[in-house]
Amino acid sequence: MKDNNFLHEYINVQAYKHDGTLYRQWNNLKVIYENSKYIILFPKKAKVSEINNKIWSFNNCGFWFFPKKELYNCLLTIRPDGNYFYFNMASKYIFEDNTIKYIDYDLDIKIYPKDTLRIVDREEFTKNKLKYKYPNKLVKSLYKVIEKIIGYYYNDLEMFDYHNLENLKTILEQDKLLLKFQNKKIKDKHEKNNPWIH
Repeated sequence: MKDNNFLHEYINVQAYKHDGTLYRQWNNLKVIYENSKYIILFPKKAKVSEINNKIWSFNNCGFWFFPKKELYNCLLTIRPDGNYFYFNMASKYIFEDNTIKYIDYDLDIKIYPKDTLRIVDREEFTKNKLKYKYPNKLVKSLYKVIEKIIGYYYNDLEMFDYHNLENLKTILEQDKLLLKFQNKKIKDKHEKNNPWIH
């Protein structure tokens, strides 16, 4: 995926386990931004299918960041009470058959309003590390990515940069998707009365 060929197109996303098992699929996410570092999707109203045959719709507003050279992706949900960041430790994605595909490596980082930064699913990671025989090099790389994301958070970089999010909001305005942001406000975690401050 390059040269902005997919801007404004609708694509799918598939998440796999290390053994190649497809366990979750999202359909019809709009590509709203792409540069040399990221592709960013708008997930509102995407249809989600689970491995257990459960099907549901993603009804929240936000952005899904897919770095092109990093071992994670980030789903940012924007709600009236603040920003909800969910980082998946994952393989670098590949793009084929109109679909972003990646391997989910279990460890996640949650940063929610009125809460602290938390690393979650450690037990699942420990179990699957043995079950799927994750290479030691991969495990070390994932830990380094976690450290990098924590650095982004405390230094207001990348998806934590309020100005970057405002620029994405402008893109939504131009793309006439802003109506889907009714009653939603992109929060600056430094502003007064922001739930980031607790």
